[in-house]
Amino acid sequence: MTDINRPSVDGSEVQYQIAGEGPVVLFVPSPGFGGWQWAWQFQEIAGPYRAVTYLPSGTRDSDSELRSIQQTTYHIERLLKEENVRHVQLLGFGLGSLVALEYAKRYNRAQSLLLISTPNSPLEEYFDAMRTYAVTANNRDQTAAVTTELTSISFKQQSPQSFDQLVEWRMQEDPEPSGWADISAVLDDYSRDWPLYEMTLPTQVLRGTNDPIVGRSETVDLTDNLPRGMRTDIKSSGHLPMVERASTVNDLIAGHLEEHTTRELE
Repeated sequence: MTDINRPSVDGSEVQYQIAGEGPVVLFVPSPGFGGWQWAWQFQEIAGPYRAVTYLPSGTRDSDSELRSIQQTTYHIERLLKEENVRHVQLLGFGLGSLVALEYAKRYNRAQSLLLISTPNSPLEEYFDAMRTYAVTANNRDQTAAVTTELTSISFKQQSPQSFDQLVEWRMQEDPEPSGWADISAVLDDYSRDWPLYEMTLPTQVLRGTNDPIVGRSETVDLTDNLPRGMRTDIKSSGHLPMVERASTVNDLIAGHLEEHTTRELE
């Protein structure tokens, strides 16, 4: 795995990770959660593919200032251009899904999208809900309690080790409620200035059936307005299906990438 730092428009650095060889897959994380978001997928994909991700702004491990969705798309494009990437598959989670959609619309490198737990209502509502599930640093009981509410009941029961790891990482990396207030102040005024029917790339939309943040109607509306949208429910999962049902999500990602990736001849 290679760590790459790139200067940001604010003078700080954007921290990227790149691993594997092959067609490029970009994991787009959500501001408001730590760098753990794609931990259950990154190495799994970084074999037959070249996996790329970055540390989202707003985490306790990030040195960079909070970036708007538009600024984030600019940084992604600059990295892919410098790395001579012609085509990319975009995997987005949470607010990262909005970044992925915006990037795919602004630039011409994306071939497909796979979006997880994607907000499709006014972001003010999303931020209000997320502050409810924010963690308190060094308070394991509180972090475990809100993580239990954010995920499905069966996750903690069936995968106690994964649950404990998630709690530990959230406690170390995720922003506290005040951090969510800062994130909402930067991102709250974002609104898509183009209609979804203009996004003609194949787009798979995943949602946990027990997601307490993103409602089913939001996901249905999002998918129905994407010309090539396809919706998949992840049963017995809350807001973090890529963690709670990692094996299921990994299989869906693998199938999606196999179907839509162009493998260029050497």
